[in-house]
Amino acid sequence: MGWILKMPINQKTVASSECEFSEWEIDPLKEDNLVEIVAYLYLRQEENAQRVISQVATQRVEPFGNVVANVIRKLGVLSPTDPSNTADQIKNSIIHRDGLLFQHISWVVTRISIPSGVMTSPHVRQADK
Repeated sequence: MGWILKMPINQKTVASSECEFSEWEIDPLKEDNLVEIVAYLYLRQEENAQRVISQVATQRVEPFGNVVANVIRKLGVLSPTDPSNTADQIKNSIIHRDGLLFQHISWVVTRISIPSGVMTSPHVRQADK
């Protein structure tokens, strides 16, 4: 039972007779790598995200259409200073944003843990469940 050092996530696996438990944490010295990976995923550029994970130089591609504006909108939360936003609406916007971010970081962890696995990139859709 030791940490499996992968970038930018440190992962520890603990096995029992019932299941295999995986615990992970973001490496504070490599947060920038994780931010870059997740940004590429939000921009629907899985290949560039994979290049960062594989520590290969990325090939910068300009996003097309309204992708950047949509990503910024999805990562934002409702303003508490706007009188039309209720406390529940603000709380829900934070929960949905955080759920979306968690889905993407979980994809990164899985991709790092199973590098030869076949998987599609996560959907750029807010968590709503």
